[in-house]
Amino acid sequence: MRVNYSKSIFQIASNVNPSKTGKGVEVSLKSAYGSKGIYYTFNGDVPSLQSKEYENPISITESGTLKAAYFDKTIQKGVVMEQPFFITQSTGKTITLVTEPHPSYAIGGKFTLVDGVRGSMQKYSRDWLGFLGNDLNATIDLGNSTAASKVTIDVLYNDGSWIHYPKSIEVLTSNDGVNFKSVKTATNVEIVNQKGIVVLSFPKENVKFVKVIAQKLDKIPVGFPGEGSSPWLFVDEIMIE
Repeated sequence: MRVNYSKSIFQIASNVNPSKTGKGVEVSLKSAYGSKGIYYTFNGDVPSLQSKEYENPISITESGTLKAAYFDKTIQKGVVMEQPFFITQSTGKTITLVTEPHPSYAIGGKFTLVDGVRGSMQKYSRDWLGFLGNDLNATIDLGNSTAASKVTIDVLYNDGSWIHYPKSIEVLTSNDGVNFKSVKTATNVEIVNQKGIVVLSFPKENVKFVKVIAQKLDKIPVGFPGEGSSPWLFVDEIMIE
């Protein structure tokens, strides 16, 4: 009938959880019609009826893009869902926070920082955790002593929404979870120069625990919206390699 109708009811929703094996994550898929009729790929191909049909949570243990679509019998309905995953040594691991994020920006909770999904640098979507008046102080338990030499963390900047880069980001390591040593610090200038995708490299060592501290700015600088007020600190994926 050539009527332009909304296809949003056919959209695929994903839910990411820690893997039961302790490696990577598990992804559940569903549409408004449940989990039947969903076909997916992880090799770059567009989903079709020849792709694998979704039945159980999908184990993601390496980086790549999950694509999924809903089919009504032989016809694809709606658009293809595409979700990139970035799998590192910290993905799916146990994480603890000294201070919880603000309730308004805490969807997914602390696991959001190690779920393998990176938030968009253009907007503060559900993949970001927001802190107001508090630093990020996160400790990741890698489970076993693991060789590591780099930590990458994403932080957001949107001065119109009072979101500012942190004053500094520090990485500390430990093998007992009690005694930590500082191995690398990035200054605000370095964070700005890296445009919020902050890479902190240090000499390779075997560690079991990695602590990341992002220290918020004390106040919004003069000349910016909300000057003198406490800024928001938005952080996302912590990747350890």
